[in-house]
Amino acid sequence: MTTATGIIISSTLYQSNGVILSVLTPTGIVNAIYKGINRKKTQIHSAETEIGREITITLYHPTRTEILPFIKEISIDLSSVINTTLSPFRMAQMIFICELTRSVIRGEQNDAPLYTLLRTFIELLHTSSDTFLCMRFSYHLCRILGFEPSVTDDFSGKYFDMVEGVFVHSQPLHKFFLTPMNSVLFFSLTDNEKDIVFSNEKDWQKLWHIIMTYFSLHVADFRTPRSLEYLKELTIVEHFH
Repeated sequence: MTTATGIIISSTLYQSNGVILSVLTPTGIVNAIYKGINRKKTQIHSAETEIGREITITLYHPTRTEILPFIKEISIDLSSVINTTLSPFRMAQMIFICELTRSVIRGEQNDAPLYTLLRTFIELLHTSSDTFLCMRFSYHLCRILGFEPSVTDDFSGKYFDMVEGVFVHSQPLHKFFLTPMNSVLFFSLTDNEKDIVFSNEKDWQKLWHIIMTYFSLHVADFRTPRSLEYLKELTIVEHFH
């Protein structure tokens, strides 16, 4: 048996009384089966398998290597801020950042920076009033994954080549670039201390399109998280109406 501590980034129903949990740890992702769940879940069972929870699991590894390990025991730290209750809007944000994280993980990698980023932003969901945390998270996730946008001190009047991740003086021949005005919009996500201000809903929608396009250019087989549309609906209600 082994023990691991991490954050649940996905939970999928398994047979009639279980779930398959994907748990991001500082050393990588762990996929494991947790059986024996009553579908009429008690509060503690719901907490144990809820997206965004930080849990410690004890794993039993079957002798057959093609079978996922089984979770023998789960514990959560109820005193931790990231294991407290969120509002529906913040929970929608939680689901999005976990789904986005799950969608970009590819094979074996050192996930310590990714785990730290995810945990930091989950804490911010509980403590910050920033409406657009998911946009900031998405931007910084680009940097963690290695296709960090190359920011210069002065990029006014320059185009941003989204394929190469660099600023250029003239418009690229392909269609994946940002105009100087849209570059300012995208790189407004760099400074965590500065509030993001949108003059209208159109600019906000445009920035989401830019972010998702950037991921699609740099992550193989990337698909926009399904939770984004629901998050957008709630954001419109919370902020733009």
